[in-house]
Amino acid sequence: MRLKAALMALRTSMWFIPMLMVGGAIGLAYGCIHIDNQSTLDFAHNYPQPFAGGGASIQLMLSAIATSMITVSGITFSLTISALAQVSGQLTARVLRNFMSNLTNKLVLGYFVGLFTYCLIIVRTIRLGDDAAGPFVPALSVSLAMGLAVGGIGVLIYFIHYIALSVQASTVVSSVAEEALKTIDKLYPDRLAPDAEEIVPAAPVNKRLIQFVSAGAHGYIQLIDAARLIKFARENHTLVCIEAGIGDFVTPQSPLVSLIDYAHPAGQAIIDTINQAFSIRSTRAIDEEIAFGIRQLVDVALKALAPATADTTTAVLVLDYLSAVLAQLVQRQLQPMPTPDTLITKQPSFATLMAGALDQIRDMAEGNVVVLTRLLVLLQVVSRPTINPDRRTVLLDHTRLVAQHADATLRTPYQRTLVYQQLMVTLSSLDQPADALGDLLKN
Repeated sequence: MRLKAALMALRTSMWFIPMLMVGGAIGLAYGCIHIDNQSTLDFAHNYPQPFAGGGASIQLMLSAIATSMITVSGITFSLTISALAQVSGQLTARVLRNFMSNLTNKLVLGYFVGLFTYCLIIVRTIRLGDDAAGPFVPALSVSLAMGLAVGGIGVLIYFIHYIALSVQASTVVSSVAEEALKTIDKLYPDRLAPDAEEIVPAAPVNKRLIQFVSAGAHGYIQLIDAARLIKFARENHTLVCIEAGIGDFVTPQSPLVSLIDYAHPAGQAIIDTINQAFSIRSTRAIDEEIAFGIRQLVDVALKALAPATADTTTAVLVLDYLSAVLAQLVQRQLQPMPTPDTLITKQPSFATLMAGALDQIRDMAEGNVVVLTRLLVLLQVVSRPTINPDRRTVLLDHTRLVAQHADATLRTPYQRTLVYQQLMVTLSSLDQPADALGDLLKN
């Protein structure tokens, strides 16, 4: 688990890939110099134009390339972060997180600083005519530097185009939704049976002796090593119940697990063993927690619906992508296979995830007929892939909440008619009779 946590930290860091590319540039530079030292080909004679002016002019050219690359990289990324900071105020602060973890941004930064490092190494190997060892111009190395410099212009142009696209609302929302969809496939690969019941695991009530083990640090739980906890439970003949799941914030006073019917006091060795099964970091991880991906989409919608923004178009965009995420989630088995004798896990239920996705958006959509009707369309989309009665009951509950909210906040009969028309379609998709509308508004 420690290796997985370290890989997650490296994946979201801005420095790791550029540093690898700098290391690659150093290796490439010394490799090219070695080839130039061993080569008998006379590049300067066969291709005189790139080497016109002699070693001094080539030194100046390489120095200019190195200086321009480091200047361009610094200015470009400073302006980019400034633009993203402004956009984050309009959409969500998660834009900066996406920028930090995006592979394209790291590759572009690595290209510029790698080329800067490459030119620094090559320029020091050039010897002029008055050098005691004789003149030397590494022709292959210099030619490659010139080619990479020309390529750097194309990289810069592409990067400007890429950043212009990445700060648009549609790009931000779609990237978060794509991450969430991948997380669903990773965490919940099994499909839910049509007649399956979603039973959230709970500690047996007939157990009396319970000991809590607290966290050793504060932060968000990113990973839990279930295999380690199961091994501990079997070796100590106890039942481990996870009290803080992935995505929960814990403090040194927060219980991580409870040990049920553990006959001995939980000493420091036991506490350390339990804490080693939890990876606690300062941020949440979308690729280990679907609720965080949904939370990011909701944040964008809430920003859009705020009175100071009043951006209904962006809110509708979020609901469209949120419907895709929830339509995939509704088909999946969320609760893991139970291990009642060793470990009781803590996983979000479908009802909890639906509440996190829709409750705040519905409350912020007060009097907004476009958003309220779009919420009903979302419920239609999510209801189509499943016939599971428990999941459909949750969707019907949210249909009722939207209907009641619309009835209480819409001011004109025309607005209510628009919502009720869409509501009838939603009820039909949930196999509910048309006269169920009156019952929804009463309950």
